[in-house]
Amino acid sequence: MSEDKVNEDKVTEVSETDLAIAEAFEKSFSDGKDEDTIKTQMLLAGAKFNKVSKTYIELMIEKGALSSKEERSDAVEYAISNYDLEDENGLEDAIAYVEGDLNGVSGKAASSMIRALCKKNDIDCYSRPKGMPREGGFKPKFYNALRANPDMSADAASDFVKENGSENDFRYLTLFQGIRQLVNEIHSDHNA
Repeated sequence: MSEDKVNEDKVTEVSETDLAIAEAFEKSFSDGKDEDTIKTQMLLAGAKFNKVSKTYIELMIEKGALSSKEERSDAVEYAISNYDLEDENGLEDAIAYVEGDLNGVSGKAASSMIRALCKKNDIDCYSRPKGMPREGGFKPKFYNALRANPDMSADAASDFVKENGSENDFRYLTLFQGIRQLVNEIHSDHNA
């Protein structure tokens, strides 16, 4: 077999593999599968393990489900030049802008991108004084629900975490159940 024929076969094989990977991505994405499942299907279609994450990101950007590096950079630069970042509300508005303008960027990621660019360019940026608790979040909501209902049942606590918490909060359900149980015991001892 000639060298040209061998190279032509390799190009065809790579293209077929790339096509199979793209099809696996598309099917899994269309079916609403999570990132790990999509990557697994891509691996099964022939993606190399050490390149599956990069390929996944490239396909997500092509699909419009993730913003490109350039889009992220433009949004952060716009936020830095159009919002008062020394003020807490200005920073929150800038974070909300970046998060809303970009696909696949959380508020936490937007905050990190803004702060990193501010630091790099020596721009002052609001930071909460040490020891000052963050407003919002799930824990205060859960504690307030326990205050309102100190006899909360295990099922009610589970439902509250599922309905009001994130996937990460739900991973700590055992911790929240322990807190609920302690509040139940203190409340029943106090009322005895």
